[in-house]
Amino acid sequence: MTKCENCHVTLGGQLSRCPLCLKALQFESDHTGESLYPVYNNGIEKKNLKFKIFLFLSIVVCSILTLVNILTFQIAPILWFIYVLIIVIYLWIFIGHTIKSKRSIGSKILLQTLGASFLLFAIDLNSGYGKWSVNIVIPVIVMVGILFITFKMSTRKMQWNEYIGYTISMILVGFIPIILFLIGVSNILWPSAVAALFSVLAIVGMFIFADKRFKNEFIRRFHL
Repeated sequence: MTKCENCHVTLGGQLSRCPLCLKALQFESDHTGESLYPVYNNGIEKKNLKFKIFLFLSIVVCSILTLVNILTFQIAPILWFIYVLIIVIYLWIFIGHTIKSKRSIGSKILLQTLGASFLLFAIDLNSGYGKWSVNIVIPVIVMVGILFITFKMSTRKMQWNEYIGYTISMILVGFIPIILFLIGVSNILWPSAVAALFSVLAIVGMFIFADKRFKNEFIRRFHL
């Protein structure tokens, strides 16, 4: 580092003259031992290496189990490797997006609701399709997701603008079970109807208890 005795300022870089008074600068040793440049942090590189290792191990395990299932299919004609693939994908979503990620809690609840619903539907479909997923389990998961996200929104009123998009998306997801019933995918009405009613009540409750900011934000987003 260099110091101007005339201006009493310390300057970095390789300047030979003070930019203020144009006098020659005096070199000053840095006794603190601190560098002018930030220390390189290789934490991101280590995280990327761990990610690549786990990704490679996941691919290896899924590939081996898939091959074993194919080779033993004549002995046990069940495609159980599909369960493994679905569970591995869900675990990647759960760990990467929900646990490790710093994303909004609204985003996590929405993705977990959709991910868990798809996981259980795929398991149901591959195990003979008894429709237990679309008839009972998915409507319950949707209602729990709506309950969680509306509770979080009500306890964090200062962050309503952040949660409103995820809350409305979650409420719209609540109508999916009744749509599945109407198109014949599910065949039990009451769980789907309860989930749709739960969504309607969530909207009504938010408009009753929310302040003017929420209503204005809702009207602005949907151009009402």
